[in-house]
Formats: sequence, structure tokens, C-alpha cells
Amino acid sequence: MTMTLEALIIAVLIAGLLVMRRQRGLRAARAMATLFNERELFSTTLGRIGDAVIATDLQHRITFLSPVAEQLTGWSLAESKGQPIETVFQMVREDSRMAVENPIVRALRDGSIVGLTNHTILLSRAGTERPIEDMAAPLHDAAGRVNGAVLIFRDVSVRRETETKLNQFVAELSERDHRNSEFIAVLAHELRNPLAPIRAALEIMRLAPEDARSVESARDVMGRQLGQMVHLIDDLLDVSRLTRGSIELHRERIALSEIIRVAVDTAMPQLRQYGVVLSIAQPSMEVVLDVDPIRVTQAISNVLNNAAKFTDRGGHVWLTVTVDQATVIIGIRDDGIGIALDQRERIFDMFTQVDGTLERSRDGLGIGLTLVRKLLELHGGSIDVQGSGLGQGSEFVLRIPRAAAVSRPSRLNSASAEGVAGTLPLRILVVDDNRDSADSLSVVLRLTGHTVEVAYDGRTGLVAAEAFRPDVLLLDIGMPELNGYEVAERIRAAPWGSRIMLVALTGWGQATDRERSAKAGFHVHLVKPVDFAMLTKLLSSVKDPTATTPDGDQHARS
Repeated sequence: MTMTLEALIIAVLIAGLLVMRRQRGLRAARAMATLFNERELFSTTLGRIGDAVIATDLQHRITFLSPVAEQLTGWSLAESKGQPIETVFQMVREDSRMAVENPIVRALRDGSIVGLTNHTILLSRAGTERPIEDMAAPLHDAAGRVNGAVLIFRDVSVRRETETKLNQFVAELSERDHRNSEFIAVLAHELRNPLAPIRAALEIMRLAPEDARSVESARDVMGRQLGQMVHLIDDLLDVSRLTRGSIELHRERIALSEIIRVAVDTAMPQLRQYGVVLSIAQPSMEVVLDVDPIRVTQAISNVLNNAAKFTDRGGHVWLTVTVDQATVIIGIRDDGIGIALDQRERIFDMFTQVDGTLERSRDGLGIGLTLVRKLLELHGGSIDVQGSGLGQGSEFVLRIPRAAAVSRPSRLNSASAEGVAGTLPLRILVVDDNRDSADSLSVVLRLTGHTVEVAYDGRTGLVAAEAFRPDVLLLDIGMPELNGYEVAERIRAAPWGSRIMLVALTGWGQATDRERSAKAGFHVHLVKPVDFAMLTKLLSSVKDPTATTPDGDQHARS
């Protein structure tokens, strides 16, 4: 237990009372023995407290040094006895390194307790420096005369380090909160941006339904803006999965040229939108990667999109591919606004945009480059940024490990309307509690030649499935009363349900959602908004409903 200054003074006063008894001659021998014993007890008590203690006489010469004080000052009790306090206990200010008046000197001069001194450094005999807190007080004899002083001090290194870490943590939380607030504002801005042209395009179609050129232009606008919204949401979900470590790579051997082709196709609409010219240089030799082609394509196209956004109209972007024995190096350089030298590393942080001014504001949430870095690191690769500063353009260098060459690498298909011509007319049931979603999807499916029925809740959908016996059931998951999982399980349990292709069409797209849909009996899990090219290709994979296999199952399970 730590002894307080008051307790220490009381102990000294007790010793003083014993001295008085001795001076009065009352049983002198016994008093001397008692005094000796009390002094031993006094020293032992001081030696056990957690703080360091130094006692001096009126001339500031040391009379006592506790074990903790010995450790902190580097002086032993034997060495320090009789030494001036300034020799053993040396202090300087933490900020200025100027000497500080010794608290013992002040206590004896003022005859009062000197309070805790903060931000001072104790210099030990060996030169070690420690931040300390100290307190000094005069000692009095039985007659009330000052006969010395006592100094109590402690090493606050651990506490200071803890305070520093706590302050850093608080600052980081404050910065994170500030950045999150900025991100929410940017997210609202970025989601509103596509909605404005979509609303305008709808108004054009309402006011001029017979103007084929205007309607076609409006449709193009809506398609581009919807794609932008989907891209934003997909990036958010991917970053969330990467942060949680729940994203999985589906590796395959694939030609690098195929990945570059699809990445360029993906980024080309944005490059055209900003009026940026793209030049490509890559080796003629076949280079093979062992990667998740979707994710690597995503990484390259994200960097191309980033270059387009920060390059002025009429500017240029260069994509250059080089290879060495173990690595593919993809350089994406632009002659755009560049990056300040002190911002190079920060641009890979979440929600960071290096130029947030209204005059230069560009689309994006500040997560694209974060996503690229994480995706490449999952493949054992990396991304770095180079450049000479603002106004000098920038270059991102992506590095991806090579794979040994194979005779027939896989091919990666970009989003297209493949499979449309080969799709057979099907009986399709759409079940979704969002009426606009269900009705609009049914119109599209009817226009492509299918027979379609619609239900707006799970119970009605289950009844409709039994009566209609569809070839394909497009089923929402998050519905009231009877959700999509329950509908799927009941259909799978019915004798007539095994021949139906069950497709989950939902806004829930996490890995756990896909696992649960597969367990419930869904063949395919699609996330809203559905890519109609992908849906058309999926429907084209359904075998001729009129052709029954020997086991009575009319559909290939995908």
C-alpha cells in the first residue's frame, strides 16, 4: 500500500515524540531501544511503498533514500548519504530541457508543501531519463521546528505512454468519424447523381413517346446511369467482404490478353464519357495467369476508370504490359491532374479522394483504389503509384505473379447479350413483393418470347407454382409471411417441384445468403438489379421443356 505524505509526516512526528521521552530521562535505555525499533520500522515502511522517497536535513543533504529512489536515481543509500539533493536528484523541464528548482529547496525555503510538478524529467546517474511527478514537504521536530524535508516522486513513463496511446486512439476515432461523415455525404451525392438523368430520361419518354430517337437516347442514358449505381454498390459490398475476410477467389488459368481485353471493354464507356484516349501496348507472346479472372479484371478496370476520371477531356491514358520471369507488370499512366507527393500512400486509404474541391470534383466514393490493393494482395500482387506531383499526371503500377504456360487457357467473357438468339420460349413465374420490380421484369421476359405469370407474395407464389408448373421460378427472398427460402423448400418437397429451375433474385448477396439459398434448393443466386444479359444466358441454358430425360427431370441443374 502506498504511503501518503501525511502518513509519512505522522510517522516522523511519532519518532519525534519518542526522542522527547528520551530527553526527559524517563527510562532512557528503554526509550533508546524503542526509538531504534521505530526507526527501523519507519525505514522498512518507506522501503515498501511504491513511490520513491528521499529525506534531507536543513542543509539539503540526503539522510534517507528508499529502494525505489535508489533504482530511479541510480544512487545507493550509502553513496548518497550526505550528498546535496541537487547531486542525486536532477530534474529538467520536458519541453525546454532547462533545469528545474529542486522541490526540497522550495519546501524548506517556503516552509510548506510543494505540489506535484508535471512535465519534468529525472536524469539518473547513468543518464537515463524518466518523466516523473514529485511532491516535497518540510519535516518538523517535536517542538515544531523544521529539521529537514521529504521528497516523494514516481516514474510516470507507463502512464504517459498509455495517455499518448489513448490520445492517438481518440484522434484516430475523431478522424475516422470525420471521414465517415464525409463518406456518407459523398455517397448521397454519388447516388443522387445517376438519379437526376434517370428521372429526366423518364420525363422525356413520357413527353415524347413517339419520338424514337429521343426515346432511344433516354434509354441509353438510363442504362449508363443504372450501371454507375450498380458499380458503386458492388464496390461497397466488395470492400465490406474484403474487410471481413469473407471474399473467396475462384482461380483459373487464363491468358493475360483476355483479362486486358475485358478490363478495357469494361472501362471504355467511362473513358469515352470523359473524352480520354486510351493507348495499349502489350507483349505478343502468350502470358498466362493463375488468378480469379473476374477480380483481376475488376482491379484493372477500376484503375482505368480512376485514370479517366482524373484526366481532362482530350487527355491520354496509356496501358502498358511488361513481363519478367515471375511477374506481370501493368502500368496505367495518364496526363491528368496528378497526385501531390504527400498524398501518394493516402490515396489507398478507405473513402479517400485526393481532390475534394467542387471545381475538380469527380464521381466516386474513394474506395476503388482500396479495393484494387486488397484484391491484388489476395493474389500475392501489389499496386504502387508514381508521378512527379500535381499537374504532372500519375502512373499506377500493378504487379501480378505469373503462371506457367498452358496450351489452352480459359476465356473470360465480358458482359454481352450472348445467348439471346438461342433462348427457347419458357414458362416463367416471377414472385416478388415489390410490384414494380415483378411487373417490369415480367414485361421484359414476355417481350423476349416467354410465357410469364406474376405473384406478389410467398403464399400466392407457392399456389401459382403448383398450378402453373413453370420451367423457371424467379423468386425473391425477403418477403413477408412466407419468405423465398421457405417457398423454395416447399417446392422442392413437392413431387412436381424437382423439374423447376429455382433462381433466387434478391438484394441479399452475401456469402451466407448464397449458402442458405443453395441449402434451400435454389439452383442459381442472382443479385438485384439483374443483369439481363446474364439472365438471358442463364435462361438459354434451360433444356427444351418438352424433352424429358429418362428419370423424368426436364432441366439441367446449373
